[in-house]
Amino acid sequence: MPTPTEIIFFLSAAGIIAPFVAGPAFIFILYLIRGKKEVLLSDHLPKLSIIIVARNAQDFAEQKLKNTLGLNYPADKLEIIFYSDGSTDNTKLIVPRFKDNNMHFYSSSSHCGKINGMNEAVEACSGEILIFTDIDVHLSPDSLLKLVPYFGDSTVGGVSGGQVVVKKGAKLEDAQNVYLRWGGALKAMENMLGCITTNNGSLYAMRRNLYQNIPPGVTDDLYACMSIILQHHRFLYNPDAKAFMNAPSKDIAHELSRRRRIVSTSIRGIFIAREILNPFKHGFVSISLFFNKVLRRFIPIFLITLLLSNILLLSSYSQAQTLLTLQCSFYFIALLYSVIIKTLPTIPFFTKLSSLAYYFCLGNYGTMLGLIDWVRGKKISKW
Repeated sequence: MPTPTEIIFFLSAAGIIAPFVAGPAFIFILYLIRGKKEVLLSDHLPKLSIIIVARNAQDFAEQKLKNTLGLNYPADKLEIIFYSDGSTDNTKLIVPRFKDNNMHFYSSSSHCGKINGMNEAVEACSGEILIFTDIDVHLSPDSLLKLVPYFGDSTVGGVSGGQVVVKKGAKLEDAQNVYLRWGGALKAMENMLGCITTNNGSLYAMRRNLYQNIPPGVTDDLYACMSIILQHHRFLYNPDAKAFMNAPSKDIAHELSRRRRIVSTSIRGIFIAREILNPFKHGFVSISLFFNKVLRRFIPIFLITLLLSNILLLSSYSQAQTLLTLQCSFYFIALLYSVIIKTLPTIPFFTKLSSLAYYFCLGNYGTMLGLIDWVRGKKISKW
């Protein structure tokens, strides 16, 4: 019989590996069994409402609106809703300069948060399809035309676009790119089975009649996706509808606070919509969501229990020393990230390995803080 320490060690290792190996393997095997689920596309062009919610966006508003007004879509079937969330800068002066028959500007007198702005903006929409996009991304000219054909299928409730990072020299940019590519690959695999479990907040579309007010303190794009699935509709993914963006994290401090917020709010959203984790009602989506968005949140705990149980097993197994050495080497490479990029900048292998290790550790530290916030009941409603 395995000892409690051995059980903890193997469960910890499984908990770390499962989101990155078992989850994708499950999707791929299911695809081999079931094949690709088709979608009925249509050339019908419904009326769209593009929603942009921003706060203190004077540095982005003009370029964003120029980009939005330049998208390839019939002008008489397009309206733009710009909602200023209690901005205290010149946003309210910039946006009205673009006001025309298709542009509508709304604002709140105080900072109430992005989700409140989304809910308020949707109330003012007249479009059949809602398009949500962030203030700091530029959309490809044909992005709308890449999203709307999917709504010819009555089973489709939403469609996510793809993200393209424009290189701007941000710290840990390569590591962030690897993370985003992995997320995109996972969406593409889920898409073959007929539904993704999470979408890209930088650009996504959904049916107006399926929009339900998003509760405060959750991750808005994830919750919107789950709400569609809970209404027994599919959420799909088309990476050809491109949203060009800077690296998500500006610096280390921003990545830490961002990851902390996302983890706390996403777990809160999943807890509110926990019915979605019932595989008897929602099939593979429940299992994939559990691997990708639930189990992955507990990796920091698994990392700690793996290290501690590994130390306790040193006297029992000769292999334990090798495994402990590998773990310590990984953390050591991450710890030396700042030194390596300065002393070995011409050796891509070492710099990339160190960057990935550091980003992994930093992200999991932020994840741990987010878990603590969620357990303590801290609700983040404004950002």
